[in-house]
Amino acid sequence: MQQKDLPKATHINLIDFRTRTLELTGWFTGFVILVFVIPGILIFSLPPNQRPEGIAVLAAVPFLEYLAISIGIGLGINPIISFFLTTLPCIGLGMLVFGILGFVSDSSKRVTRFLHKIKKKIDKYPRLSKYGVASNFLFVMFLGVYIAPGVSIVLGWARVRSIIFMAGGIAFITILIGLGTLGIIDLFFL
Repeated sequence: MQQKDLPKATHINLIDFRTRTLELTGWFTGFVILVFVIPGILIFSLPPNQRPEGIAVLAAVPFLEYLAISIGIGLGINPIISFFLTTLPCIGLGMLVFGILGFVSDSSKRVTRFLHKIKKKIDKYPRLSKYGVASNFLFVMFLGVYIAPGVSIVLGWARVRSIIFMAGGIAFITILIGLGTLGIIDLFFL
């Protein structure tokens, strides 16, 4: 059956599905570039005796998120390279979570109804959405890379702007932890 022979409602659904699939592909491509390609280039730019340490930092990111910079600095990797080995994969993981959650929320009628119910309840509290998408700068620091995209989707914020603010929050907290690891600032004021 060719596309022009399909009923109009099916044709629209196919176009919507293709659009959502292309969007998910874009998010996944960003994930691959930020988690594998650029960090791989950075690891191979390290001296050969430090490459295993670079791989260790990269392997720690999914579990420790932005705290992995401490491992890199502790293993003797240049703090700037350690920053990028931590920050870029964190942003990539956030992009992957955004892509998957966005695809599911756009594709599932049940999830869409659930999100509309939540959105109606959130609209009753203007303080909750007062700062809008810029709140992702803080959400990612306190909730982490895996939960902040879900909060953004539930609150109905633009995904691209959300990831930009998340990236800023990830970079900020990673720099803060890196400076604390180096002893430049005292994080807990003990």
